[in-house]
Amino acid sequence: MDGWVTSSCGWFVPLCEAQRQIIQHSSYLMADETPIPVLDRTKPWKTHLGYHGVYYDPVAKRVLFDYRPGRSRAGPNDMLKNFRGHLQIGLMAKLEKYVTDGRLEIDNNLVENAIRPVALGRKNYLFAGSHEGAKRAAMIYTLVATAKLHQVEPFEIKRRAAISPMQH
Repeated sequence: MDGWVTSSCGWFVPLCEAQRQIIQHSSYLMADETPIPVLDRTKPWKTHLGYHGVYYDPVAKRVLFDYRPGRSRAGPNDMLKNFRGHLQIGLMAKLEKYVTDGRLEIDNNLVENAIRPVALGRKNYLFAGSHEGAKRAAMIYTLVATAKLHQVEPFEIKRRAAISPMQH
């Protein structure tokens, strides 16, 4: 099954990279993170915590899951280095921005809703088999979450990517 997932995700790379660029140029993002246990190849039967950084553009209804093997600031710093819009993380520090810009949400519930499938997944599959597996999971979560927000059947994305990966 791992080979099937690996080859399928090859089709998704251009889509996820395009999604990353669009998210990085958004004017408003919500951000959060969620842990994902990952098997540690150096210690049999042990896992360590990796993290999915989750970036959600509520205006364009786009989600990006960005897997990182650790919780350092390097992941968000890299993801947001050229971001120039409003960033909402947890509680908003300046409520006055909320009342002056109608696009801004008062809470972070929308990005937390995007994370919910990861929490369900942790209960069903327990851990990712490797860092590469966690990255592939992030790609799948990205595409499925965005498809659901746009009321598109997620399998339709895979079908379109298989037909012509560079046009979508």
